[in-house]
Amino acid sequence: MVAQGIITDSTDENRRRLRDGRILLAVRAGLVSRAFGVLSRMAVVAVAIRVLGAERYGLWVSIGSLVAWLGVSDLGLSSGIINAVSTALGKDNRAEARRHISTGYALFGLLGSLVVCLSCVLQKEPLLYRVLGVAQNTVLAEDSRVLFIFLTFVFALSLPVNVIVSVTNAFQHAYLASLAMTVAQGTTLLTLAVIVIGRFHSLLALVAAVSLPPLLANIGLSCEFFGRRQRDIRPSVSALSASSVRAVAATSAFVLLGQCGDLAIQYSSNLVVASHFGPSAVPQYSVPYSLFMVVQTLSNTLLGPLWPFYAEAAVRDDRVWIGQAFRSSLVRSMGVTIPLSIAIIAFGRPAIRLWAGQPAVPSFGVLFALACYFILWMLSAVAWMLAYGLGFFRLRALTSLTSAALFLCGSLSLVGSLGVLAIPLAGSAAMVVDCAIGLYSLQVWRTAAAFRARNTC
Repeated sequence: MVAQGIITDSTDENRRRLRDGRILLAVRAGLVSRAFGVLSRMAVVAVAIRVLGAERYGLWVSIGSLVAWLGVSDLGLSSGIINAVSTALGKDNRAEARRHISTGYALFGLLGSLVVCLSCVLQKEPLLYRVLGVAQNTVLAEDSRVLFIFLTFVFALSLPVNVIVSVTNAFQHAYLASLAMTVAQGTTLLTLAVIVIGRFHSLLALVAAVSLPPLLANIGLSCEFFGRRQRDIRPSVSALSASSVRAVAATSAFVLLGQCGDLAIQYSSNLVVASHFGPSAVPQYSVPYSLFMVVQTLSNTLLGPLWPFYAEAAVRDDRVWIGQAFRSSLVRSMGVTIPLSIAIIAFGRPAIRLWAGQPAVPSFGVLFALACYFILWMLSAVAWMLAYGLGFFRLRALTSLTSAALFLCGSLSLVGSLGVLAIPLAGSAAMVVDCAIGLYSLQVWRTAAAFRARNTC
């Protein structure tokens, strides 16, 4: 028997049913959350472009991409918290779990403070405004300064607040975080309606409507989880522990390197476009990208939070369930991504024109390249979800950095001649490498596992 929230059944068949049931619960909650997220994303794009104009909307997106780079300040510790807390609960040691949780909050509080200090320094640097393409426009430069400070402060506060997401994942209650995000997205939609009806045509008001509800929702989730559900493991200063720092940071360095590569691929695109063609050109990439992100979001939601389940099954050497879950996730992912990507290629341009206006309409070539990019991206995500569960952190870090280097070199060298089309082409090339290494690593694991099984027999 182990701790509350962790596998308790003794037979393989019961464990498999319990895993599948929890994954299904997380998927259902995730679908509701993602549906609200899609509505919120579409509403934000439509309202922002019409209220702010393409240039100021492009500025917002570009600064958001820049702030997203501060995600490396996570240092991979979120994943470390999941692993450390899950291990403690598996040993039925809730006191140890509390130490890890308390230490995690302290570490992220420290990181948030460092982000605030970094923001105060960067907002004075002329390089920031050159990267955003507004160095010669004093009005946009001032808007960008205020927006950068606001977004970095919200991000800094979210670092310790979002620890609750890792904690609920460790308890295999990921559905709680999904429900919190559903509330947040619903609040954003209501706030956007107030902004439109009240004609509060302020850049800062729109940004606050998008960035503050998730923060407040996770604060509410933290109060509910630690105040009612799990009072005995609520964070405490007295529970801080140096050994917990080591436990949380065990795999964080490799996860951090992988995050750096992923951030380079996901969030450099808007900056590349803005620095070469100005903020007004960003919507031609960011808006169709958002459309494909809807597809990716749906696909990821159908996959469910498989990583901790793969890890638990691997410890028990349940290769039967792992194989079934991987094949099922591959079918679900490609069954959603490929048909919807084809639909966007066929109908994307008129849909975007109706949704966000003519300035955001991309060429057919950009849509087709983005479709290829996202299909490969999801294939890679399915493979690496399992690889992470099997503990291939070092290989993932190396692969992610290699793919990021290929993406940056390709996009920067081709953007001058191909324009926006260079970005998804470079992304597709990077994802080919990412997929190939990920799938090869799984084949190596499968061969090694079969070899061990034969020797055992």
